[in-house]
Amino acid sequence: QMNVGRFVFGASMTGHVYTKVFALAVSIFGGAQMILLVVDMLIDFLDPAIGTPINIGETMYWVLQYLEVILFAALGFVITVAIGLYAQKLKDSAKERLKNG
Repeated sequence: QMNVGRFVFGASMTGHVYTKVFALAVSIFGGAQMILLVVDMLIDFLDPAIGTPINIGETMYWVLQYLEVILFAALGFVITVAIGLYAQKLKDSAKERLKNG
């Protein structure tokens, strides 16, 4: 049996193993998405028919693509933490029910 402390909302959650695992998982998926975006951008920039951005609209397109990856990674982290907190709540309620019979 693993000896992992309770996962509760507060300052203690920043050092909790669950938070670290959630951050690692989101970083892996977000990093992979970012690598794919960089490769796609380089392919487009090297294509003579497309080239580099020539106006603010095209520049904003690429900036927003990066922001989208960052925002979805942050949202994914928040969702995984919320699921972890809910799982801890379910675990605590099950223990309480077993204790009370």
